Amino acid sequence: MSAQRIRSNVLLAIAGAVLVLPAAAHFGFGIGFSTVLSQSMQPTFSAGDMQITRLVPVSGVKAGDIVLLNDPAQARVYSHRVVTVSATPETTTFTTRGDANPAIDSNPVVISSAVQISQVVTTVPMLGYVVQFFTTEMARWFGIALLAIAMTLFIARTLVRKFVKTNKKEILI
Repeated sequence: MSAQRIRSNVLLAIAGAVLVLPAAAHFGFGIGFSTVLSQSMQPTFSAGDMQITRLVPVSGVKAGDIVLLNDPAQARVYSHRVVTVSATPETTTFTTRGDANPAIDSNPVVISSAVQISQVVTTVPMLGYVVQFFTTEMARWFGIALLAIAMTLFIARTLVRKFVKTNKKEILI
């Protein structure tokens, strides 16, 4: 096998892993990924960082944990630190606060005790900006253009090789 073919196979395997591993981690192990959108959790993490989360039972969350919460008013997900937890058999109520915020969040979060919640395990600095870029319209067009260029180069290379192979005798004469 040629070095070029090995290189192509390695690149294809890496690209496949980049696409498949996050989905497998999510569905197989409850691991998730979320981009930090604001500075409310500084200095713990900053806007543009990528949070890596895992699903845990609501009953396993304790004060000091950082969890992802839905903000229905703004249709977004945010992460804050749990300050207090109070539970009944049916629901669990959290009070939360962003590390950079001076006060506790005004609305406590009430969640069914039967569900799981995403708990932040770690963050990767600045990776969220990269992921956010690839979800934009501009990135989609960039990807389409890159694919079109790659296909054009592949076709051109194939045609040139075929031309040289069929006309090799004429070129040598």
